[in-house]
This record gives sequence, C-alpha cells and structure tokens, in this order.
Amino acid sequence: MVDDNAFNSQVLSMMIKNIFDIEVDVVFDGFSAIDLAKKKLTHPCCNYYRVIFMDINMPEIDGFETTKRITKMIEEDYLTKNPVRSLESWSMVSS
Repeated sequence: MVDDNAFNSQVLSMMIKNIFDIEVDVVFDGFSAIDLAKKKLTHPCCNYYRVIFMDINMPEIDGFETTKRITKMIEEDYLTKNPVRSLESWSMVSS
C-alpha cells in the first residue's frame, strides 16, 4: 500500500489484515514504493506483489507516475499482470 497519509494507510491495512488475514507492506511515497516493488521483483523466489493499492495525490512523485514506473519494471521482467490499484480519498468540510 502506498499512501502519504499515515491514518489512511493504517485503517486500510488493518481492515485488510482483519478481513482477509493478509500482511500488508506500507510505504508513504512513490519512490519507496518503486524501491520495494523492485526488491520484490528481484527476489529469487517469485515473491512479487499481486496487488498494490496506490494513492494518487502524493508529493514528489504522484501515484500515476509511480504506477507507470512500476508497470515498466514489471513489463521488463516479463510479468503480464499489473498489480496496481489506485485509491484516493477526498474530504469535504462544510461550513
């Protein structure tokens, strides 16, 4: 999961863990996501991410560019499925 908002990451990762009993790796920016995806792709035992939940609005490198870069790495590694799913939360406060 990639989200620059720690609260959102914590809530969603807890939900996934409690509902599906799946461990979630969490990073808070696009560059960390690219690094972690690269580590998974180069792991000798087919240990890659099947799903990546990606925030769209992040500082430095947004979710769109992060997804492009991860997808390029996957294609270069001859994996055919793109695991990235986008997430965005918008809060509106009324006066």
